[in-house]
Amino acid sequence: MSISDKARRFDQAARRERLEGPDMIQKNKAVRYPPGDTRVFEVQSAATGDGVYNCYEQTLDATEWDDKTGNDKFDDKDATEVEVFNLLESDPEAIYKGMLAKGDRIRAWQMADDEGESRWAGVPTTGGFVRRAKTTQAAPADTKITANLIGQDGAEITDVLGANIDVYCDIAGGGNLNAAIPRLTNDFEFSVYNLNGKWYCAFGFQASEDCDCYEVP
Repeated sequence: MSISDKARRFDQAARRERLEGPDMIQKNKAVRYPPGDTRVFEVQSAATGDGVYNCYEQTLDATEWDDKTGNDKFDDKDATEVEVFNLLESDPEAIYKGMLAKGDRIRAWQMADDEGESRWAGVPTTGGFVRRAKTTQAAPADTKITANLIGQDGAEITDVLGANIDVYCDIAGGGNLNAAIPRLTNDFEFSVYNLNGKWYCAFGFQASEDCDCYEVP
């Protein structure tokens, strides 16, 4: 082997060592990072603690991937309940009603608390702030009315998490709902929203109807 060939091989070896060194990133080589451990959970019931729910972990159903008939693409992984914290309910009102209902889903990941215990926490992919509800009483002599949330399947929730919530209403001019306009009736479907664990009506009321009267001259 000639001296020039030996020199060329030496240069090639030195170049490989530099490129494969820990401080060198190769421009033509993708840098991969490990994926975060995020999972999807489905709410089953309220757990102890504001904003904490008992959930089932979800798996994607491979046979439903190409479905076009409206079938749910998720299945319960198993019947093991996992406590999951909804980050949107981190600072709830003292009068607390959960934001989520049975069947809502949360995308969650693990976080360590200040004692080093691993917790599941995340944000809802369904549910959220604004949703539909149906009253369970006629307008009462109060500024709040009881209602049931409408579930993800479009049906009224009557006996599980999401039933019998108190919806607070803003009445311009004061007074109660039984003397306000519009006058709520039983089984009235309307929009509500949740703020820090308290439900509110998405529209306002007034104490009495304005009248622009016209007299025939």
